[in-house]
Amino acid sequence: MERGGRRWAGAYAACAALAPLWHVVCVPLVLLPLPFAAVREMLVPVERRRGWLALFGVSIATVGGLVALQLPALESLLMVARRKAGAGSLSWNTLSANAWLQAGSTYVLVVCLFFGLVLLGAWHLRQRATILWFTITLVVGHLVALWALHPTGVDDPHVFARYFIIALPLVLFWAACGLVELARMAHTRLAGVTFLLLLVGTGPLARPVYWRSTLSHHVALLRFDCPPPEFPLHALSPFYAELGRRPGSAPLIEFPWDVTSASGATFALQQRHRQTVIAAPGLGNVLSGPEFRLRWIIAPTPASFLASPARYLVVHRDLPAEERLLTFGKCPALPSSPLPLERMARAMERNLRAGWGAPVFEDALIVVWDLDRLRLAGGQLAPPHAAEPMGS
Repeated sequence: MERGGRRWAGAYAACAALAPLWHVVCVPLVLLPLPFAAVREMLVPVERRRGWLALFGVSIATVGGLVALQLPALESLLMVARRKAGAGSLSWNTLSANAWLQAGSTYVLVVCLFFGLVLLGAWHLRQRATILWFTITLVVGHLVALWALHPTGVDDPHVFARYFIIALPLVLFWAACGLVELARMAHTRLAGVTFLLLLVGTGPLARPVYWRSTLSHHVALLRFDCPPPEFPLHALSPFYAELGRRPGSAPLIEFPWDVTSASGATFALQQRHRQTVIAAPGLGNVLSGPEFRLRWIIAPTPASFLASPARYLVVHRDLPAEERLLTFGKCPALPSSPLPLERMARAMERNLRAGWGAPVFEDALIVVWDLDRLRLAGGQLAPPHAAEPMGS
């Protein structure tokens, strides 16, 4: 809109068509610039107008690209839309609770300073009215779209943060402009640098628990305004209690693992036993495939278990029961996993007993095999049919 030109228009149409591949809620955000441009075309002086024909061409290219890429998946998109639409409600409480997550700190002063910079950045942009109102339109329009669609979980501040992350760069742009204005007003950049250091020092990355866990991507850590879930000591398995006396000495494979990170037991247990955790998802999970070669996620097969650096394999017989033991402090419990975890665990235990024999430890909740002992014994792998991905 500021520069014009076919290259910019073509780049926008292409990026807009690709945006929903990241998330479907991008669609309103990439369409909003079109009506904004139309209104601007009517309000600006004639000599600054780009022409209705050019705007029409960009609109056709943008909408056409969206339709072309989404049409093959229309059936599944409609199914997902029907399942998720209308399942949540956006409220002021959600927005106010989400302020901590957007600011990136759990300290009231830092959060207030952040949003003060956002407002100062909007003031800084007052002389660039087009950019100011354009960014306001996108952010407010995205919020209105979330309010109107009210998809699943949008009333939860942590789920809302995932929906809003699409518009977060615009808020950060205002904050950056606020830092520029602050430097101009104070005649020094020291104040801005001090704030950035303060933000980093009070943010989620400053917590030791984030750096010492191999599950740092877990939702229990992503919702950093909440205390991590805790597993009660009285219910802790003797196997984990013994490992906790020797932190970092025996890497573990935990099965089954919910790739959606809904399960908090694996993370909470790691805070007790303090060992490196390698996750083994259930059958059919693409993240455990050879094309990814992720460091902390492996395929649920005997060959993968033995080829890993882990000392022990832990099969959780009743992960939902372990979830019910967790405490979450001031925050609501994590949602239950939709996966048939108990059935996966039973199938895995049955196949491993048939191929590897008796475990070295078992109780009501877990069963454990010593992988080092199996490696020394030559693996003693299960029969060929059991060497396929298990847990189904």
